Amino acid sequence: MYKKICILLLAFMLTACSNASTSDSQAETEAVSKTTTTTFTTTDDSEQPTTTTTQITVTSAKEKETDTTTSKVTSGSQSTTADSTMLTTTTTTKASQTTTVSGKTPASSVQKQQPKPAKTTTTTTTTKAAPKTQPQNNVVWSSSMKVWRKLCEGKNLTASEQEMIRSEIASYAAKFQGKTIIHVSFGNDSFDITYPKPIQMTRKKDMVDWTTNAHFDASVDMDCRGIINYAKSEKQIYDLVAQTRNDALHIIDHGLHSRYEMFKSWGSLNYANTFKYNIGFDGTYLWFLTEEV
Repeated sequence: MYKKICILLLAFMLTACSNASTSDSQAETEAVSKTTTTTFTTTDDSEQPTTTTTQITVTSAKEKETDTTTSKVTSGSQSTTADSTMLTTTTTTKASQTTTVSGKTPASSVQKQQPKPAKTTTTTTTTKAAPKTQPQNNVVWSSSMKVWRKLCEGKNLTASEQEMIRSEIASYAAKFQGKTIIHVSFGNDSFDITYPKPIQMTRKKDMVDWTTNAHFDASVDMDCRGIINYAKSEKQIYDLVAQTRNDALHIIDHGLHSRYEMFKSWGSLNYANTFKYNIGFDGTYLWFLTEEV
């Protein structure tokens, strides 16, 4: 019995030692037979990323001296100008030590080609303002217009200047000669009138005022001093004088209408068509004078 027990104990001890030895061997083998797989992925500016996989298997004895393996892998793409560099270092000191892999360089170390900033061109254009100039005086005053301006400014006219104005009005009056149906306009009034007989007007040059047996049928005031004094240009003054002259010519229209209405009220319209007339001056007023009958 005792002998059996010793045999069993001896067998048990042998089995235990065998297991321990196997475990150490497996641990050693596992320690040095580890496979380290490191995958590095570098993506640059190209359309398709490039992936590089490095697999390193190190098997070493327990007391093997340190081996250092350095692998430099460069990956890139033809469509890009930037390269990515990865450094893999495998160091094994002892079987009981682990494998250390240091690898990919920091992303900041990979330089990518940056697009060049667009050049900005600033153009400055300096425009000099044209010097201010006074408006040019393009108004040409004829001899007769100067006389009309003098009358509009309330200045006294000489006998020849008065005759110049009378002649211009008489030339305008000639358009009514020999007509029975006429259109007259003066100021804001306008009329169509019919004389029973053709109009026959004769200018009487010596009839200049009421002392010469004249009848005052119509008048027009030529005074424009207030407006002329505030005119901003010579052109404005010229236009004003021209308009006033036109009103003065239409004193004939006013006189013919007044004469027509007057003789019509008297019942003597058949005698209204024939008369003598002239233009009288009274300061800035012009009068349409007809001879008393």
